[in-house]
This record gives sequence, C-alpha cells and structure tokens, in this order.
Amino acid sequence: NTVSELANLSMDGANNGWHYGASFSANQRNGIIRYSNSRQFSGNVNLGKSFLKDRIKINTRLFGSSYNTKSPIYSGGRNSFSLLYCTRLNPTWPVYDENGDPFIEPVSFIISNPIDLFRNISNTNQITNWASNTQFEIQLSKALKMLVQGGYHAYSGESKKKYSGSGGYFYLQPFEWDYSEEKSVGNVNPSLQFEKTFGTKHSHKIGGTLEWDYLRTRNWFDSYTYQTDYSNFLNTYPEEYRKEINAFQSGISYSFDNAIFVDAKLVYEHLNFSNNYTTHLLPAFNIKWDLKQMGILKNLAFISSLDLHGGYGKSAYSILQYAPVDYATKIVSEDRQEYVFGAMIGLMGGRINLNVDYYNRVTNNVLNSVRTVLPNYNYTYIYFDSYFNWGSVSNKGIEAILSVDLINKGAIRWNSNICFAANENLLNWPETDEYYLYWHNYENGTRISSDKPLYYYYMPEFEKFINHEYDFYLMPGYYTMNNDLTADLHQAENREQGTIMPKYELGWNNHFTMKNGFFADLFVRAVVGHNIYNITNVELMNVGYVPANNILNEVIEIKEEYGEYPYFYPLDFNPGNEIKQGYFLEDASFVRIENLSVGYESNQVLAKYFKGFKIYL
Repeated sequence: NTVSELANLSMDGANNGWHYGASFSANQRNGIIRYSNSRQFSGNVNLGKSFLKDRIKINTRLFGSSYNTKSPIYSGGRNSFSLLYCTRLNPTWPVYDENGDPFIEPVSFIISNPIDLFRNISNTNQITNWASNTQFEIQLSKALKMLVQGGYHAYSGESKKKYSGSGGYFYLQPFEWDYSEEKSVGNVNPSLQFEKTFGTKHSHKIGGTLEWDYLRTRNWFDSYTYQTDYSNFLNTYPEEYRKEINAFQSGISYSFDNAIFVDAKLVYEHLNFSNNYTTHLLPAFNIKWDLKQMGILKNLAFISSLDLHGGYGKSAYSILQYAPVDYATKIVSEDRQEYVFGAMIGLMGGRINLNVDYYNRVTNNVLNSVRTVLPNYNYTYIYFDSYFNWGSVSNKGIEAILSVDLINKGAIRWNSNICFAANENLLNWPETDEYYLYWHNYENGTRISSDKPLYYYYMPEFEKFINHEYDFYLMPGYYTMNNDLTADLHQAENREQGTIMPKYELGWNNHFTMKNGFFADLFVRAVVGHNIYNITNVELMNVGYVPANNILNEVIEIKEEYGEYPYFYPLDFNPGNEIKQGYFLEDASFVRIENLSVGYESNQVLAKYFKGFKIYL
C-alpha cells in the first residue's frame, strides 16, 4: 500500500504522419513495504514517424531520471527478501568454523558473529540514469506483427549506509559506508507477435510471441568506506565487471469470452560473466477467471466484480555477475520458484474492493554476499568478500488490501485503504558451500544450523547482577543450561530471546478530495511483533563481558552505592542524565504517521498550452 503525490507537465502532437511528445514528472511515495520517503524526477522526449497507413512505424525515445530512496531495513513482504535483513541485523545467530565448531573470538572470547559486527541503521540511495531506445514496427498482416528495438542505457548510483557496531573487545563507533557504481547497457530485441480472434457464439482470442534478447553490460564500481574508530580510514577499490546475456523467449496466450485468460511463457537464458557462463530454463504460467463477466453471479447484484487468479513462475540469479573480469570458476546459481493464488472482489458498484493474495516463494541455493570491514588485532582493517550458500529457504505470506469509498456524495469524497501483510521465512535445509571472490577473505565461514531459525535472537538470558567468581565486584548474571546463574559467558546458554522479523505489517491510507480542488492525504504505518538488538544509544558498556548493552536500573543503583561503575566503560556519559533502556533487546513495534499532505489541484485551461496545475505541501 503506497501513498503518492504526483505532478506532471506534458505536451504532445502529430502532423503528416509524424508524432512527438515530451513530459516531466515529480513523484513522492511512502509505502508500507517498498518505499519510504522516495522522491523521483524524470523526463521523456519522443519522436516518431509512420508510413503506409500505419503499417510501418519508427519511434525514438530519450529518457532521463534521478531519484532517491530511503529503505526501511526491517521491511518484509513478498518483494523484499526479509530473511536477508534478518541476518544482517542480527549479530546473535550461531556461527561455526570450518570444522563445525562454534566460532569464538580469540581476544574477548565471546561467541559472536564475525560478519555482523555492524548494524545497518539506514540505507539511502541516489540514482541517476538516462536511456535511449529506437523501435521499428512492421504490420506484416492483420494477425502478425514484427518488432525490432534496441537501445543504450547509462546508469550511475550512490548508496550511503550508516552503521553502528559492537563486538566485545572491538567496540566500533558509528561509521558510514559510501558506495558508487556506474553501469552501461546495450541491447537489441527483435520479436514476432501473433494475435487472432475468432468464433461466433463465443469469442476466442489466441496470441503468441517469439523473442530474442541480447544484452551486454559493463559495470564499474568505485566505492570507499569511512571508518571512525581508532582512526579515520579510507579505502578505494575500483573494479570492473562484464556480463553478456542471450535470452530466447516463447509464449502463448488464450482468452475465452473476455472472462478466462491463460498465458504461458518459457525463457532460455545463456549468460556469460567475464570468463565463465551459466544457463537457465525458466517457465511461467498464469490464469485469471472473471466470474462476473461469465454471468455466473448475475443474480447477485451487490457483487460488482469477482476475479480469481493464480500463477507459477521461476527465476534465476547467479553471483557471477558480480565477479571480477579475471575470476573464472563454476558456481551454483540461485533459483527461485513462486506460487501465487488470490481473489479480487468488488461490492456495491465498486465502492468496496478487496484484494487478497497468498504467495509461497521457495529459493534454492540462497547465496548471501558479504562485504564489510573487519578489524584485526593490530588496529588495522581488511575487507573480505564471501558468498555463503544457505541452502533452501521458503518465504510465504499473505497480503490484503481493502479499499472503501466512505464518503462519495456532495462536495466531498473520502477514500480509505487498509493494507495488511504477514510474512514467514523458514530455512528448509542448510548447505555449507562457501565461495571467496578475493584474496582478502576471512578464515571462518558462516554455517547455519537447521534447528535454529535465522530470524530469532540467540543470546545469554540476563537475570540479575551477581558477585564475580574471583573478585568482589558485581557482574551481570546469566542462565546456564542447568538454570544456574553465572557471570562467565562461556558457561551461559544462548537462548531464544526474541525475533527480528515483524509478525504483522499494516498500512492505512486516506485520501480526501473536494469539488473545489482541495485535497489531503493521511498515511499511517504500523509494524508489530519484533525486537531490535539495541546497540545505537549506548551510554555505558562493559568492554569484555556485555557487548552493546544500555545502562540498567541495577547499574544506576550500583553507582549510587559504590560511587562508580565497576568494570564499565563510560561513553559520552553525563552524570544525572543516564539513559535507562531495555537490556539487549527492545520491543520494536510502532505506529506512526508516515505522510500528511494537503494541496490544491486545478484542471481548468489557463492558457493555450496549460491545461491545469497542482500544488501540495
């Protein structure tokens, strides 16, 4: 569910077989899953010519855009693989070395994830691209049409990611990672399209396509990381990647009385990545049944429409598209199969509309890429780039959107939309494959246990402060496997303490319009049923024993009794202004207003070339 404010300026015309046009648009979007404060500016210019009574057409288009996005990192849903977010935000899931033993940091002796020492607290992208495209169309007969199109696409993007870090002995101050990329793409796409309608008593329409796509891509990365810990750190590493795709596609479609629609597609891909290649065979199938159009519900006047739909599709992805030009090895491809079933119903002449979809996406050979900075024990830094095969993961859930015209009389119209989403990611079976693309890799890979879901927090369960075994001062006490208390993290049991995945996501969008041109939008968003590992607002920290915990009431009491914080390291601490927050995990559920806007829109012709305007705040 997305609330959007769109402003357009466009012109078009035609004369003696020529047609031309230009447009400019500005768009701002806020959504429950896909968008968060997204702004886009785009422009388009096109010029075309037709011959022989429109049987031959040539059209050229030039397009440019610039947009920014700020992604909510906790988002789930069918279109964002939330399991990836879970692991990157969760520094507590079990990590094993190449022998299958728990990995232990050699200095602080704390079992932790060496990959996820950092928590991504924001992700902002600025993208600029322009593209040119030329299309040549010939109508060979009434039923057969040939298209040939090709073009060039240039892309540049910059990503800013903010992190804060923890990790026992290596407490890392927040830092930013700036990442830039340039990409150029050339493509050509000839196709044949067939469509024929026949029948007297019933209408039958059959169609088909035969298509070849050739695409060649060159990527150029020039990224750097700015690290503020023991010293400022800057590293640049320009890299070049090349990709070539040959794809052959055939499809067929059929419709019956404009009520039953069926289409099927088969794609064969041959992909070259520098010195290697891989192939994919990708089928897809969709069906839609309009019960109202067929007359089945003609006696139910309050039902204005009812559609049932379902589909299956397979896609593939290979990590080799990010491999350097001199990298050559055969690596498994990730394949994804998705099943979707849903229904859409309209009531009371369309004043009430409900759309419900259930989806189940199964991904085999889930390939997780890791690139980050790790401190070594001489206070210098290294990069490592690794790919880990997580095995088979399922992502299933339900999404529902209810749209209601609450007021649609007189001078006021009020349309309200409610979006509901529930999502679950499960690890079906694990793999232990591990791939390194660079020489500066890390010796310990991530091994995942199938009996420990990735989206749960596993950590020692704190009970209270207890006396240290050998000293007089107090230390945090954790439960062992025997339910005893210990201050030694080696003896503490990692228990399930919470989940990083939202259980439910909700959006409520309201659009108010008046006949005099004024309008207003109100968008409320809620995320319910997950926790965060709190390492961003640390006031005090135990360097060796309690990584990244905020100050407790018990610690305040200890200070008042002893006049100091025993064995705790103060970070920007102001006496009398202690921040009291939860221990390790906090409830991350929230309800907030994402967007509130008011404006005025006029469709009156103001001048010869101006058909209207829109302003909003």
